[in-house]
Amino acid sequence: MISLLNRRLVVVTGKGGVGKTTVAGALGVLAGRHGKQVILCELSGQPRQPQVAPGVTVLSIDPESAKSEWLRRQLRSGALAGILARTSLFQLLTAAAPGLAELVTIGKVWDLARDDRAGCDLTILDGPPTGHALALLNAPRTYASVARMGPIHRQAHQIDGFLRDRARTAVLGVALPEEMPVNETLELDARLGDNGMGLDAVVVNGLHAERFTSDEAERMAALDGRIAPGPRAALRLARFEHARTRSQRAELRRLRRAIEAPVTTLPFLFEPELGSAEIELLSRSLERLP
Repeated sequence: MISLLNRRLVVVTGKGGVGKTTVAGALGVLAGRHGKQVILCELSGQPRQPQVAPGVTVLSIDPESAKSEWLRRQLRSGALAGILARTSLFQLLTAAAPGLAELVTIGKVWDLARDDRAGCDLTILDGPPTGHALALLNAPRTYASVARMGPIHRQAHQIDGFLRDRARTAVLGVALPEEMPVNETLELDARLGDNGMGLDAVVVNGLHAERFTSDEAERMAALDGRIAPGPRAALRLARFEHARTRSQRAELRRLRRAIEAPVTTLPFLFEPELGSAEIELLSRSLERLP
């Protein structure tokens, strides 16, 4: 069984548009297949997770609701918290407090993932893109240092310790085999390292299969101009696919050389929308994760 499934929390992040939601869903299916009870968290405003598999509960977290819940806990009064949360002063103060939305959001995820959470073995966070994910992961440490005592300091310190404990929390990066997503993944790993964290694994999504050898591509190029327009268009399309595949493999090699985290790949699926059958297929590719 892959070690990621033995953590309490896996945070999935990467550049926007690389398929984080798909990978998070496939990881949830994989965990469910291994007998885990999984909570798959999505953040309000992101692409919605489908009902992926038995044993996987999809939960949407709204930062505004998380703020109100946090306020109820601090005041120990639901009625008073409800009144205060609706005041313009509270809205102004919380909007002006840097990182508060991130703190209460990751605090909600932490609350789900804690070791004493009954009935849940693994929490997977379908996280925001890279920059916002870094803010989410760093918010508890920031607040723990600002609030040097009291309940906010204690809770922020607990959350920060949980996130930085690599036996309990893993960060899974998702990339496409292209220059910009690879660059952003490498930057993510470096910035996590600067904060005492790091990527535990990387999934390169949407990898095209190698359909032609270099010799075959050269032979197709030699035929260009010597055959009818219909077959010529097909040959040019085949050569384009070969060039794209070579470029993808070059980016994959660059990523693997530059990063210590293990890297696995998911195939490109020629489907306009991915359903449960496709997510199941991708989950089986994730068995290769360490």
